[in-house]
Amino acid sequence: MASESQLRHIVTLTDLASYRQAAEMLGVTHSALSQTVSRLEARYGVKLFERVGRRTVPTTYGEVLVAAARRSLDALRAANHEIELMQSVESGKLVIGADQTIAQAVLGQALAMVAKAHPGFRFTVRNVSWRDRDEALRSHRIDLWLGPDEQRDHDDLAFERYPFPYPIAVCRADHPAVDAKPESLLDLAPYRVVGGDLPDSYHAPFAALEAALGLTPEQSREGYVTSENMQLVTNLVFTAEVIAIIPAMQASYFLKVGEIVQLPIKELQSSKRLPACVAWRADRSAAPAAEVLRAALRECFKRINEEKQPWQGLYDRPSQRAAAKQAQASA
Repeated sequence: MASESQLRHIVTLTDLASYRQAAEMLGVTHSALSQTVSRLEARYGVKLFERVGRRTVPTTYGEVLVAAARRSLDALRAANHEIELMQSVESGKLVIGADQTIAQAVLGQALAMVAKAHPGFRFTVRNVSWRDRDEALRSHRIDLWLGPDEQRDHDDLAFERYPFPYPIAVCRADHPAVDAKPESLLDLAPYRVVGGDLPDSYHAPFAALEAALGLTPEQSREGYVTSENMQLVTNLVFTAEVIAIIPAMQASYFLKVGEIVQLPIKELQSSKRLPACVAWRADRSAAPAAEVLRAALRECFKRINEEKQPWQGLYDRPSQRAAAKQAQASA
């Protein structure tokens, strides 16, 4: 079997299609890269690369070896990453997949809690929707995932499930719906409604609307504009005449200053909860960093479900926090 360095050589050569550029990228001489290819060709007894015009490309045999090399290097990277993570909370970098429809409500708080307790904790967050979760976990692109729960189990994945408050319906303060005072989802039918891209488990509030209009769940969804980017949804409230159905946290600051208004939609004013979850691969022991973050997320979900107004004051602007402190000091 080829060595790791040889695998990197042929993959880089394939990607750049140039001995000179690949050698520069790898930090080796042109001669050293040529020797790697020559040795591999001698080992397998076939030609692995050929010139096509001004490009150096793999032959049919070379394509087979390069594909195997990519898989091997990916496996090595994944192994190195997991070993680093398993050493301690402050080793390696935890890769978190986040579906914005849920993650924006709790992930920032949880990460702040962990970082405060473990100053060396390192992480990166990738936007991964609930539709892409399984592939991202199985391919080792992410170590942990947070988002809406479609309530299906998988043998190779593990879950912690939490209740999550219903979203709210909001619009700009000068939107026509403010004067019309809609009270149900059916009353929103005349308006353009936007929201997050969510699994079937989140569409229970829409059942009555679908029944009243004689729609299937699929037809009901077609009437809404959806986006995986919740910041974009919020921006549309201000730039277009739309009503957004979003987590309360997403709108808390703008509600407080009166720039947007919450509409009293009865189907969304429920004491029931929607399903959220944290997911990870079940075939590995959880890394210390992942376990610590899961504990922090557990605490954040607990707070959200215990407090009547869990978002109140959570995302005040710095200037408002300073003004509040000043008012307290002078009182």
